[in-house]
Amino acid sequence: MAWECGKCGETMSFVYVQCTSCEADKPKVAIKKSGSESKLNPVNTVEAKQRESVTAKPIQRLDENKTFERRIKEVISNSNLKKADDLALQFRTVEAKSKGYEAPFCSMSSLPMLNIYQEIEIPISNVSERKVTAIRKTLMYCELTGESHQEIYKKVSKLLTKDFEWREFDYYLNEFKNIGIWPAMWYKIGRYFYIKDDAPVEELLYLSTKEELLDISREYPVKLFKSNKKDVMVNKLLEVIHDRDEVAIIYLDMFIEEKIRLLIHTLSSMAYGYRRYLDIKDSTYYDKAQIAYIDDTCPICKKMSAKTFTKDAITLDQCPPYHPGCRCRLTGFHNE
Repeated sequence: MAWECGKCGETMSFVYVQCTSCEADKPKVAIKKSGSESKLNPVNTVEAKQRESVTAKPIQRLDENKTFERRIKEVISNSNLKKADDLALQFRTVEAKSKGYEAPFCSMSSLPMLNIYQEIEIPISNVSERKVTAIRKTLMYCELTGESHQEIYKKVSKLLTKDFEWREFDYYLNEFKNIGIWPAMWYKIGRYFYIKDDAPVEELLYLSTKEELLDISREYPVKLFKSNKKDVMVNKLLEVIHDRDEVAIIYLDMFIEEKIRLLIHTLSSMAYGYRRYLDIKDSTYYDKAQIAYIDDTCPICKKMSAKTFTKDAITLDQCPPYHPGCRCRLTGFHNE
């Protein structure tokens, strides 16, 4: 089925609701290429436009994107980073044009970041080398395609078991617990950590947010709603929870989830910190580098706050991140 534009006479495929030449709307009378006519009433025309705009075009675009994504994964697996970078730029260009933009928002090469992700150490143990390599390639793929943090978490969490070990995490977990201060990225972990101190069920529940209480309620025959007050939610859960260990297991799952999220954030900070360090060292404009910290509750970051180094003297060991979940950044500046 095709239709003819009444303004310029161009013959258009039925999937278009506007003429591509003059942007005139599709007429209510559709004309086949053979010349025969089929009249559509106004209601059917609206339904046809909705069906064409909502289903036909997005399906075609998603299929094209899936092809790009599959090819990017393949070339990353083959360690052909330059080709992966070129494919990612094509991917972003197609995605931008499908949304009506002439060019992607970011046309910069991701090749330097890919090389860095290949170099950085992934500081976990009790995990096979194959899975560590898979995590590295997942981070590289997400760097190229601009995946959201939630999507990155889903991909990485499938590669890790609950018993994976991370020495730096364990060390700073005890450090922050001993001083009684939890930085921003450790806030939930600090609350979940109390399950190791044999806190009673009631205390565990009151430590939770309402969203977390809703998650817990799905494991029991009780209906909670987000509109309920927290006291009501806790009391209803206490009526059906008889074993503290049941809640402890749920909290342990939440604890592991936050630990994985912290690992992803730390690996990303390591990569971008290394990139920033190289940019400043190679720059002909910057004279000095300074540590900019965001988390004013972290005693470790406070010690490094606003420290200044000459460009030639700064070393990678002096650059953030200083601990898992560190949000400090390295900035360069020029003396006038």
